[in-house]
Amino acid sequence: MADVRARLVVLDIDGTLLDAYTPLSARTAEALRDLRHRGLQLAFASSRPIGSLQLLARQLDVAAHLIGFNGAVVVRDCGRQLIAETFVVDARLTGALRTFADTGGAVNVYQPSRWLAVAPAAATDHEEQVTGLTADERGTPDALAQLLGESVLKVMCRGSTSARADVLDELAVRDDLTAVTSGWDCCDIQARGIDKGIAVSELCRSLQITPADVVAFGDSDSDAPMLQLAHYGVAVGAASERAKAVSCEHIDGPGSEAVADWLGRITVSR
Repeated sequence: MADVRARLVVLDIDGTLLDAYTPLSARTAEALRDLRHRGLQLAFASSRPIGSLQLLARQLDVAAHLIGFNGAVVVRDCGRQLIAETFVVDARLTGALRTFADTGGAVNVYQPSRWLAVAPAAATDHEEQVTGLTADERGTPDALAQLLGESVLKVMCRGSTSARADVLDELAVRDDLTAVTSGWDCCDIQARGIDKGIAVSELCRSLQITPADVVAFGDSDSDAPMLQLAHYGVAVGAASERAKAVSCEHIDGPGSEAVADWLGRITVSR
């Protein structure tokens, strides 16, 4: 396999570097540190909160730019914030979220300084374990009414396929918000016009490089914009059809060491 030149390597986390059954391997962690040692820039781009990505970077002992909430927040490795895009919750959205929560679905509301979890206890326990963070408030569906007029970075809905479909139908007719699916049971609600591709473009401008200098790895619809933007996009594991369609290559997922092998192919472009 031929080497690929880049200056910035952008990686999704869940489904790309690790999954619910496969933690990040020691070999992949070493390959990420080796990227930095060889002079490449590294970025994590995820639906996770920025705080969760900061924990991961510290655990790996790597300096990384962070793209959280599917692109709603971008922070340089020096701590400088480039993007923080919120939207205001209205009555239509609170009604849709209340209906979803009443079916037993999990609603996680991420504000700039608060995480409200409206979900069965086991679902919130799981989300805390995955992110390494603790919800600021665990509420009942009634708590969603209090969000009216509040600024929010992202709302994550996780539940049955039919309940999620109802949320997606509600968002499809709006021109201010968008919903991106992730897996079979989850969707993320954010301000329209926010995605990982736009976030990577803004990071490139800040670093004074171009998308031609980027290699990106991802597996879901939310990764597709950055996979398409990058000079070389790599779809990973159980990638969505959209992610595979815009990528240059499709490789095995977590547990296979395919990402670690691929990272070794990347050389620094000057």
